[in-house]
Amino acid sequence: MGVLPEEVMVICQRLAKLMEALRSLSEALLNDLSEKTASHDIVRLHRALLQMNRALGFFEAQSKLWKLAAMEQASGAPVSKWVTREIREGQPHLFFHCVGIRVSDQLEKMLWRKVPHVIVTSATLRSLNRFDRLQEMSGLREKAGDRFIHLDSPFNHIEQGKIVIPKMRFEPLMEHEAQHIAEMAAFFRAQLAQGEHKAMLVLFASGRAMQQFLTHVTDLRLMLLVQGDQPRYRLVELHRKRV
Repeated sequence: MGVLPEEVMVICQRLAKLMEALRSLSEALLNDLSEKTASHDIVRLHRALLQMNRALGFFEAQSKLWKLAAMEQASGAPVSKWVTREIREGQPHLFFHCVGIRVSDQLEKMLWRKVPHVIVTSATLRSLNRFDRLQEMSGLREKAGDRFIHLDSPFNHIEQGKIVIPKMRFEPLMEHEAQHIAEMAAFFRAQLAQGEHKAMLVLFASGRAMQQFLTHVTDLRLMLLVQGDQPRYRLVELHRKRV
């Protein structure tokens, strides 16, 4: 979008202030709810905590969005702003995006000055540890001189993590989804009770499956860090504190 018109910048600044005020209010309410004792209705208290967590996450994201939108630069780097349009349930929706563009001096010296064109992507774009699919979709070709390089992860997953794939009675098919998720929840409870793992990450094929799983562990809900409850950076912060 480039430089926003002055009248749009004024609106962005106003929205940034309003969203920050709502963020502060929701944080205060969440802190107050967290201090409530068992003398309150525990079910209603849990529900209120979850709802306020989601509200805080929403207002934090909105506050960051409009703060960036109201800025021309962030840390000396330009702020990229753009709008996307999507049709959902027959209704058009506009989505406003902002991100600070900042290339570190280290990358400048190691990469950008030496290579004229570079595409840095997620390793998940590989299929079977090969870039064939990416080449097919992008039009890039190794035979034409394009180079594809895979860098090892900086995280020591082999020593720090363990993949557990349990034997399940029900396959993760749509006709068995309810039974499969119930079996997953039972396995999760068993692993939690054993106390063998310092932390557990449970992956789901869809948000719907995750929500169904949560209905089986309502008594454990407050101890779980669930995507969507809070911004991703806050979930990461809480996870680091725990482990």
